[in-house]
Amino acid sequence: MKYGPIVKLHNAIDGFLKFPNLRKGEVGVQIGFDMSSGNLTSDIVVMGERVGKTGMVIGIDPDPFNLDRIRENAAKLDFDYKLVQKGTYSEKTNQKLVLAKKASWNVLESIENDKVSNLTDEKIEVGLDTLDSIIEGLNIDLARIGHVNITNNGAEFATLQGMEKIMDQNDNLAITVIAGRPGKMGEINGRRDDEVIMEFLKSKGFEANLFMKSKLLWWGPIHQGLMKRRPYKGESDFGVVMAGKGNKRSKWYQSFS
Repeated sequence: MKYGPIVKLHNAIDGFLKFPNLRKGEVGVQIGFDMSSGNLTSDIVVMGERVGKTGMVIGIDPDPFNLDRIRENAAKLDFDYKLVQKGTYSEKTNQKLVLAKKASWNVLESIENDKVSNLTDEKIEVGLDTLDSIIEGLNIDLARIGHVNITNNGAEFATLQGMEKIMDQNDNLAITVIAGRPGKMGEINGRRDDEVIMEFLKSKGFEANLFMKSKLLWWGPIHQGLMKRRPYKGESDFGVVMAGKGNKRSKWYQSFS
């Protein structure tokens, strides 16, 4: 995979705009990451650019492909990281993960999904656990966690329900959550998922707002405009809930890609 000066520059800009409150020496938590690109531009690598050699990134994903790709490129990475082959959820359990044509479209079998054409017939048994339990098992100081980025295709709210300890005991924390997808994956008990997610975060003391990805500077005018990047076939526009509390409140220029 390519990890030269241009890729590193892109990652540095990406990290500055996506994770502006994540600082050197802190811990970033990336839930769900796609390693199918030919460049080392995954969010777990972007977070690593932010925390530096004194920090750490925790990458959590149930698909062994993504974890193996990180390990294959370990020599190119100059930050500390821990990998966990699990899915995050509101409880400890097991489910089937339906593998997709692209790793970022993988989805738990229990989650309703309109984009069935993106999926394959292959399913694997995966373990799910709460983020609170995973972090406790890694002996991570909760106060060191600066940013949690949740991108796990319809399991975002269940993930938030399983990290209440982290939210309650960390006074300074930024969270980004993919939400606002069209169709069934963007619903929770008949309501739009972004509404439910923001209500939950606000009840925990966070400021939270939804932004549609295509309207954000980094994805819209830069990626789609100047860089001529196009969405993958079958990929719909979606949003991101940006939330923060304490000294980690969202920046006015914060974006996503």
